Amino acid sequence: MKTKTKSLNWDLDSWIKVYNACVHNTWIEKVPPSVYIYDDRIEVVSYGGLPYGLSEEGFYAGTSKPVNNRLFNIFITCDFSEQSGHGIPQIVKMYGREVFSFRDGLLIVTLPFGYEPDYVKARLTRTTIQNSLTKNQQAVIHYLSDHPYASLNETAAACSLSLGGVKKIVGKLQEMQLLERKGSKNKSTWVIR
Repeated sequence: MKTKTKSLNWDLDSWIKVYNACVHNTWIEKVPPSVYIYDDRIEVVSYGGLPYGLSEEGFYAGTSKPVNNRLFNIFITCDFSEQSGHGIPQIVKMYGREVFSFRDGLLIVTLPFGYEPDYVKARLTRTTIQNSLTKNQQAVIHYLSDHPYASLNETAAACSLSLGGVKKIVGKLQEMQLLERKGSKNKSTWVIR
């Protein structure tokens, strides 16, 4: 999928797009529109596809044809929606037509993020580090994950390693910020990060 590097600003205008998904949802099956937030995009799904009699070209041109007029009138009154027809052309201008897909009675709008959130960067870094662990490091971290109150002696015995080897591995895992010891010396627990 081709994506532009335009940042998605999740403000009132973005919420209006979600509200519009509500008035363009068929509601026949009593299934509300859905909003899915992923690492790199937001997807808004309306059920029912294009309104009856509206072509894709009319859709992209901004022809406003709400599926649920009663709900639409309530949203207009509350300033949650508008009928200027500029929403779709504005999205097309910013992101291109490829953000819209019509399939199996669904209208899916996929808005890409123009940046990588910090929590995603941190998780990807952590995953890269975890994938680079040695077999012994993986054994120790898995054991301590399943046995957070285990002593280093118990860990060494369970992993068939020497106590000195486990101490080095635990030190390295702590240095890599994958493992943390919490609590007092006598009552502590291992926390996998």
